[in-house]
Amino acid sequence: MLKSIGGLVWLCLTQIAWAQLQLTTVRGTALGPDGQPVREATVRLLDPLGNAVASTTTDALGIFVFQGVAPGTYSLQAETAQLRSPARRLTVNSALPIETEIRLATRLDEKLIVTDSELDELMERPGSDLVNFDRGRVKPRTLFDVMVGRTLVRRDRLEVSARLEILNLTNEAYALNFGNPFSGTHFGAPLTMALKLRFNLR
Repeated sequence: MLKSIGGLVWLCLTQIAWAQLQLTTVRGTALGPDGQPVREATVRLLDPLGNAVASTTTDALGIFVFQGVAPGTYSLQAETAQLRSPARRLTVNSALPIETEIRLATRLDEKLIVTDSELDELMERPGSDLVNFDRGRVKPRTLFDVMVGRTLVRRDRLEVSARLEILNLTNEAYALNFGNPFSGTHFGAPLTMALKLRFNLR
């Protein structure tokens, strides 16, 4: 009787967890500069930091599919040897399937222009205060790193040394990329400390 109850509780908890995690399917078409489908293009699903969550390849009709996508904010980016697309923002907030479209341009094409609506959207993103939109680049920051090392043990066949690293000592917030159509958005690391030990066997 207890085993049956335990199995029932486990089943109920599993069903509740499945209901809370609403995964969806993202389906789209990659189009070239001429509006025609682009086959065998690599399409990446990127997280807000620009890291690839998933990757796939378009079929003969330029269609790509990502299944089991969890709720969140992503970007889509497609490329071939000659073509590349700006990162297209994608928001998943339900289990309903999403249809989208990606436009690719030649890698040497200078016509990847940000529209007024896209610029407004960029300026509303977290971290936009770290960007000089008039000059089209991130604001410069002066960072201070401290590294101190010392030899702890020195013997005939063994040497042990330690090094303390403190990066971004003043804990400055800074951006490496922001809304870049190709590489996305990347922020620098906050105050970080690390202690490293080195063993040298002779």
